[in-house]
Amino acid sequence: QYEERLQRYLRHQAEAYSVGLGPYAEHSRHEAVRPFREAAPPVLRARADEFFAFEPFVHDPEEAEQLHEMRIAAKRLRYTLEIFAPTLGPRARKLLKTVEEIQERLGAIHDCDALFPV
Repeated sequence: QYEERLQRYLRHQAEAYSVGLGPYAEHSRHEAVRPFREAAPPVLRARADEFFAFEPFVHDPEEAEQLHEMRIAAKRLRYTLEIFAPTLGPRARKLLKTVEEIQERLGAIHDCDALFPV
C-alpha cells in the first residue's frame, strides 16, 4: 500500500514538474527554472556514465569490489529512472526494467562473493 501511494505521489510530482509547476512555482512567486522533463537528460546521462564506467570489470570475477560498486551505480540509475519515468514514456519504463534486472544479477553475484570469499 505504501509503495502504491509513493508511486502515485511521484507520478503526480513528475506531471507537475513536466509542465514547469514544481513546489516553488506552486507555493511562491518563483518561476520554474525549467520543466522537470528537461532536467532528466543531464541527470540520467550522469547516472548512466557512472554505471558504464564499471563496464571494464564485467568479465573479471576477481573484481568483486568493482562489481559491487557497479551494482550501487545501477541502483542510483534505477532510482533516478523511477523519478523521471512518468514523464519520459514507455521507453523509459522498458529501460527501467532492464536496469532492475541488471541490478538483481549484480546483487546475486555480490551475495555469492560475500558467502564464498575468494
